[in-house]
Amino acid sequence: MGRRPEQPIGLLFDVLAVEERVGQLLRLALAETGLKPMEYAVTSLLATLGPTTPSQMAKGIGMRPSTLSGHLAALTRRGVIQRERAPVDGRSALLELTEEGQRLQRDAVAQVKRHMVRLQTELSNPVEQVRGVLNDLANALDRTVEAAG
Repeated sequence: MGRRPEQPIGLLFDVLAVEERVGQLLRLALAETGLKPMEYAVTSLLATLGPTTPSQMAKGIGMRPSTLSGHLAALTRRGVIQRERAPVDGRSALLELTEEGQRLQRDAVAQVKRHMVRLQTELSNPVEQVRGVLNDLANALDRTVEAAG
């Protein structure tokens, strides 16, 4: 278990430290599937939204489209997602999970859920409350980035 600094460095440091721990847990949970944590995020979002565009995905994940495109290309090469021209705007693509992608996503979710059961028992606050705080933080970060940009 990592030792936390005695003097708080700041909120963003705390978030980065939590992000690293989330990555550790997801890498452990996903080891058997071959998915990386961000690939799990991409496939999870596609499983939730259904066919969608890369720009909708980038907004949902909170990632720059150029960063997301690398993950999409890797998943497409592996046959996890398929890409077709968007019917409304032929310049854009419509992404969805392939049958193999759906199977891989189900396996990944099952692995992650095993670890989530333990994580939830370790929380001091109800999951809904934690998610509410995280949602508030994400929205505040979006507004701050928008104001700064």
